[in-house]
Amino acid sequence: MITKLEKNYQIFIVSKDEEAISAITRVFSDPLYTITLTKTGMEVLSLVSYKLPHIMLIGTDISDINAFELVSLIKKNSITRYVPCIVFGHNNEIQDRISAIDSGADGYLPLPFKIEELHSLVHAKLIQHDELYLLSVTDDLTGLFTRKEFFRRFSFEIESNIHSCVSIAIIDIDHFKNINDTYGHPVGDIVLIQLANMLKSLQTENYTPARFGGEEFVVIFPGVVATEAKKIIDRIRLQFSSINFKTNTPDKTFSVSFSAGISEYPSMGTNLSELLSRADQALYAAKTDGRNRVYTFSPIMSRNDKFWEYIKTNKIIKNIFIDPFLHEPITGYHYLPVVLENLLSSETSIDSIGVLIIKVVPLVDFYRYRGYKNFEYDIENIALLIPKICEIHFPYERYVTVADLYDYEIAILFPFPSSKTNISEFTKLCKELVLDISLQSIHHHVEIHYAQGVVPFHRHLARKILQEIKSIKASFLPLLSLANEAEIISSFSRAINEKKDITDYIFLLPVYNTSFERSLYHVLSKQLVSAKNFFDIMMKNAITSQKHYTYFIESLAHIVATHNVQIPLLINWVPAIDLALQIHTLQKLCNTLSLPKIVLAIDEIELHSFISQYEGLAVKNTTPIEFSVSNCYIGSNVLQSLSTIEFSMVTLSEHMIRNLHYFKDRIKIINGLRLFCDQINLPLYAPNILKDEEYRIIKDINIAYSSGPYIEQQYALIAAPSKTI
Repeated sequence: MITKLEKNYQIFIVSKDEEAISAITRVFSDPLYTITLTKTGMEVLSLVSYKLPHIMLIGTDISDINAFELVSLIKKNSITRYVPCIVFGHNNEIQDRISAIDSGADGYLPLPFKIEELHSLVHAKLIQHDELYLLSVTDDLTGLFTRKEFFRRFSFEIESNIHSCVSIAIIDIDHFKNINDTYGHPVGDIVLIQLANMLKSLQTENYTPARFGGEEFVVIFPGVVATEAKKIIDRIRLQFSSINFKTNTPDKTFSVSFSAGISEYPSMGTNLSELLSRADQALYAAKTDGRNRVYTFSPIMSRNDKFWEYIKTNKIIKNIFIDPFLHEPITGYHYLPVVLENLLSSETSIDSIGVLIIKVVPLVDFYRYRGYKNFEYDIENIALLIPKICEIHFPYERYVTVADLYDYEIAILFPFPSSKTNISEFTKLCKELVLDISLQSIHHHVEIHYAQGVVPFHRHLARKILQEIKSIKASFLPLLSLANEAEIISSFSRAINEKKDITDYIFLLPVYNTSFERSLYHVLSKQLVSAKNFFDIMMKNAITSQKHYTYFIESLAHIVATHNVQIPLLINWVPAIDLALQIHTLQKLCNTLSLPKIVLAIDEIELHSFISQYEGLAVKNTTPIEFSVSNCYIGSNVLQSLSTIEFSMVTLSEHMIRNLHYFKDRIKIINGLRLFCDQINLPLYAPNILKDEEYRIIKDINIAYSSGPYIEQQYALIAAPSKTI
């Protein structure tokens, strides 16, 4: 019996073979499938970091990376390891099939395709993927959805705007610790499973119960007001409390109750953090008033709680030996000599130390173009990733410490208690670790280089250990090279200088407000496969004369006219060109193309020189030209600059918003800027959003505008209008 597929499946094709692509497209032309075509391995590795497919079909004809190596990379990455990969090619030799199996591929198909075989294999792997996905989003013990899946589904409910209200319930079993202590954990597990089974009776396509952690459960009620949700949970509470659970003692039973708190969107909170906090406050009130009851939130229940902080806490590996004050200020990692000193003084039995050194190499000189602070943000992002990836790849019992060396070289030390260290196995694990770090850092404007080795542990020769660790750095290599992506900067400069066609370098990126409606702005950008935005740097490098600027504007005018764009453009200021000349040229562009206005974006690092030019203008009324701050890293003088000139928008730097959900300090800083900007009626814009988690925080702190692959994906999913490039 063939299982029926019932949802839209994302199929990625990685190939340049037009005949093969055409055959696949014909077979999967049904609306059930959405096909995305990529032509290089690097392109698809970048794409899957923010848009995960259901299956990938990879041709052996791609040239930038061997197809089997590409499959191996995909299967070793923690994000993509469960995505089925089918390799296809003209060679039908047994060696290709063996290579496919060795790489982890889910099948090999020779060309030309046998249509029935292609359809059958893809169909089978999609069903298998669904089963694996279900396992990945459900709790092992209870079978309910996980907390992460709860967050995802709640976000979709709010963003889809299908229902006028959404209620959530937080359920906590009363005195659950006493049950485990008195009757044992197996009996406690039975209690959890029983409640989970009762909550599953609510589960439909819309209702979503999930295990939040421990003895806590949550339920989403789309389209249900809080009073109705309370009745439903109360009904389950009465049923649950009437159950007699058996114990290990014959004829002895016990009963259990639970307490719950209810909140409702949007009347009790406009985002998930507020709703969870309100529901938690109602739960706390129910517990305080005697337990075994369900309360709906009311303002009188408000208290100082840390629930918002709790759900954002992520456990990071920390060395229990290390003084918390002796660490590098940017990464938060402890200095290498300090780590060694503590290892030498510990009583732990150590024979040798495995060493992996990660070197963070910027693709572009961001010190010069976007300020030192933005590169620090990238370092913080990667420093956050490393211990999390270590937890995935290395056994929990293995002691791991991370220490900062010099020039953003980060050392990961693995003390081994036995001299029988398997060096080849350690080398293999290091490569897998570096691959994951490289793939998850692909949007951070850096390239990851690494070196690894094993050094003897001399308990009384600290200097010798340090020297041997430093000697490992002589063999730095990139496992996944991204350096060619920065070549776009120099090639654009050559094209401008030689007056070649530059339309392929320019991409008009839509910007949306937080309800997924198109804003008044388009962002002038370069569409790179890894979603990096180097266009501001491209312009500064290429445009060094009035002749260059005029040619660039003429090319831009052609693109705008071709696509019939009638909405304002956001375009970067070029410091090398006189400001008055740029304003005059852009005014002519507006008049020629009947554009309502153009917004000139000035990088925060260049605000001082811009303001001096602006103050020298004879006429400051530059309508239809407005000004905005771009690549804003919120330095110490930015508020003064915003008060000096009437800007129309502030664009936050990509570096700052990447992985924003992990950085409380960044959230507070951005929120502080937002409060200041609210007072002067100045909207904020977060560019290049890649992840759901980033977008949720952007919405939570009421950033007015956003753009990027995630935004485009959600807009297509929910609004699905025809889009202008």
